[in-house]
Amino acid sequence: MDFEKESRDSRLSAITTNWEEIVSARGDSAGDARNKVLIRYAPCVYQYIAQATKDVDIADELSQEFALRFVRGDYKNADPAKGRFRAYLRTSLRNLITDHFRKNKEFSLTSSEADRLPDKSIVDMLAALDQGFQEDWREYVLSLAWNALLESDFGRSSDYYPVLKFRSLHPTATSKQMAEQLSKQLGKPVTAEWVRQKIVRSRQKFARLLAAEVRRSLNDKSEEAIREELAALGLLKYLET
Repeated sequence: MDFEKESRDSRLSAITTNWEEIVSARGDSAGDARNKVLIRYAPCVYQYIAQATKDVDIADELSQEFALRFVRGDYKNADPAKGRFRAYLRTSLRNLITDHFRKNKEFSLTSSEADRLPDKSIVDMLAALDQGFQEDWREYVLSLAWNALLESDFGRSSDYYPVLKFRSLHPTATSKQMAEQLSKQLGKPVTAEWVRQKIVRSRQKFARLLAAEVRRSLNDKSEEAIREELAALGLLKYLET
């Protein structure tokens, strides 16, 4: 058993649950849609804070503080209606983390006890983390699309997830080789032609699920906005395959 992964998953589950409680206690029906998106991306938010602080306890504390401030409306200057929710979150998190380091001198980057942090100014450190946030967001969006693809197979014989997952893990395998392995994996005989057709359909399904996931995080739900966000995240290729 991977105890490190289990501990991380348990922590993220707790973060999400606590955020749900904070949002429920707020009872702001006007912000329900926005708050649901916030909860959905709780793991990504937590990871960004943990990377910046290098301390899981501080990450726990700041994550809860962020959620509370968010539903309270403290981040009005970083209005999600003005752009992508991703950019809004990043700006809000940068402000929260910067405030934390400035108020807690024991975590100053010049302190001998703070060698766990990069030897940079707070601003430079957060700027360096921005690219990481972009990559984390990208990977998290992909993971949600994969999970949605897996869920779409439940109770059906579509087999989209196993076929596409196998293809992603073995990109050079021929249709015949895939058919041989998938026959064993699925417990039923499949042909190379079946594999080729299933790959096309599974990619189409995955593209729709990925676009739907990105759509949830955008104020502008237009096709153009979705494609722009996918392009910004380096995910547009999934719609064009």
